[in-house]
Amino acid sequence: MVHQAKASHIGTCFNVADILAVLYAGVLHYRKDDMQWNERDRFTLSNGHGVAILYAVLAECGFFPKVWLDDYARDGSLLMAHASHHVLGVERAMLDLELRCDIDIVQSIQKSIEWFSGNDSFGSGVK
Repeated sequence: MVHQAKASHIGTCFNVADILAVLYAGVLHYRKDDMQWNERDRFTLSNGHGVAILYAVLAECGFFPKVWLDDYARDGSLLMAHASHHVLGVERAMLDLELRCDIDIVQSIQKSIEWFSGNDSFGSGVK
């Protein structure tokens, strides 16, 4: 797909392929039919140059038809050479790395606060 598109950064894709396969095969909690599910895990691809492998994994998991991969990085394709939030399974497009990390940290803290405040088994259980 990357070769067909005459795109670059295949090395980045190879570097994270095994990680993404394991995460999406059984570690991450998600519902492809309900991307607003409050209990979902969020994955951040900090190196946007590896988006081709993310798209391949999302297609394998059924987020969109695999045939879409044939149009990767072509004019008019939803599968751009950088992440697009218009693709099911991608929540944010590529941003400045520092901003992206800040957003992810804030979301993680927010989810932790929500979990701790609603979990009777934490601490004394008194609310």
